Amino acid sequence: MFKDLRYIKISISLILLFFVVSEVISSHKETQLVFKPNSFASNEAIKFKVASNQNIKNYPLQIKNKLNNLVVYDTTITIKKTYDFFDTLDFFVHGFPTQNNEYILHPKHLSSGIYEANRQFPLVIRGKGTETITVVIPTISNYFYTPIKEHSFFEQERPQLSLNRAINTDEWTKGLIPVFKKLEQKYSVNYLTDLDLEQKELFEQTSVVFLYGRLTFWSPLMLQNIMDYMEKGGKVLIASSNVFYAKFCMNYRDNIAEIRGCENTIGNHLQSWKTVLTDTSNIYRKLHSDYGGKTISPYGYTILQPKHPLLNNTNLAKTIDFWAEYTVGTPLKQEVGDSILPLYPNTSIIAYTPCKKTDKQSRVGGIILHRNSQGGAVLSLGSSDWCLPDNQNKPHIQQITLNAFDFLLSD
Repeated sequence: MFKDLRYIKISISLILLFFVVSEVISSHKETQLVFKPNSFASNEAIKFKVASNQNIKNYPLQIKNKLNNLVVYDTTITIKKTYDFFDTLDFFVHGFPTQNNEYILHPKHLSSGIYEANRQFPLVIRGKGTETITVVIPTISNYFYTPIKEHSFFEQERPQLSLNRAINTDEWTKGLIPVFKKLEQKYSVNYLTDLDLEQKELFEQTSVVFLYGRLTFWSPLMLQNIMDYMEKGGKVLIASSNVFYAKFCMNYRDNIAEIRGCENTIGNHLQSWKTVLTDTSNIYRKLHSDYGGKTISPYGYTILQPKHPLLNNTNLAKTIDFWAEYTVGTPLKQEVGDSILPLYPNTSIIAYTPCKKTDKQSRVGGIILHRNSQGGAVLSLGSSDWCLPDNQNKPHIQQITLNAFDFLLSD
C-alpha cells in the first residue's frame, strides 16, 4: 500500500514538473525578425530572416513608417521553429538560427526614414545621399548593448558579435522622432545606419551629419570616412556621452562584428581607439580623449553665451534645464571666477556643467563647438541623455536641438 502511495506521489510530482516546465517555455516564446544592419535603398527589395522557438501559421507582419505612422506593408507569413528554449548556444557569438525562414518583401517606393516591423523591429530606408541633413541611427552599438536572456555581451570577453539577431528601436531614436518630423518640414533629410558610414558615397554630399545616442563602437572605415568628411569641411552635430571608444571590424559575409583579429587586435579584448588617434589637433581625438565623465551636478548646463543662436526662441539666459549623468567635455586652461577658457584652440564653450576631474585636469561637459582649418566643425550637445524622451519633451531642449541644425547650416 505504501509502495503504491509512493508511486502516486512520484507521478503527481512529474505531472506538476511537466506543467511548470511547459509554463516556463510558454512564457518565453520568442520570434525575432532579423533585418540587415545596414539601410535599404528606397527601391530595394526588403530581405529578412526569422528566428523563432515556435511554429506559427499566419504570423501577422506589418511595417510602419515611424515618422508619419503610415503602414507600408501588411501581410502574414508562415514561420518554422529554428531553435529550442533550452539551447545552450552562445547567441552573442553565433547568432540565432534562421534556417528555412528567409523572406523577401517588395513594397512600393519608400521614402527615406525610420521604419518598424510589428512596432518593434527597426529597419532604415536611405535616400539619394544628396539631402541637406543625414541622420545616422546608432545601430552597431545597439547590437553590442542589447542583452540576450538577461545576459550582456560584456560579461565575458568574446571574439565576435553576431548580428544575426533582432534589436529593438533604441530610446534615443524614440526621443528624437518629434525633432526629425520638424526637420523634414524645413529640410531634406536622409537616414542611414552607422554601418552605412563605411560607404562614404552615402553621405559625403550632405551638409550636416547628425550622430547621437551610444557612439561607442567604430570600425576603422567608419571612423576614417567621417574624419575625411570633416577634413573636407563637413559639419557634424553630436549628441552622445561616449564617442569613438571601441574598435571592431565588420565581416559582411558572416554578418559578424569581429573583435579578435581586427587591425592586429590580439585575443578577445576590446581595443580602444585612444591608441590610434594620437593627433591632439584632430577634433575626433579631442572628443574621444576628453570624455567629460560623470557630471558633478546632473541637472543642466550653465550658459556662457546667452546670445548664441543655439538659444534663439528659448528665453534662456542663465541655465539649460535638463538631466544628464555623463557628458563629453573639454579640458580647461583657466577656471577663475566666471572665466572658463578651453585648453584647445578653435574650441568654444557655449554652455557647461562641471565634471569630475580626470588626470588632475579640470574638465567641463556641455555644448561645445570645435572647428578645424578646413571649415569643418563639430557641435557637441554633450550627452546621450539629451536625446531621451524625458528631455526632448521639454520645449527648450527640442528648440535648441533644432537650432543646432540651423546654426551649422548657416555657419
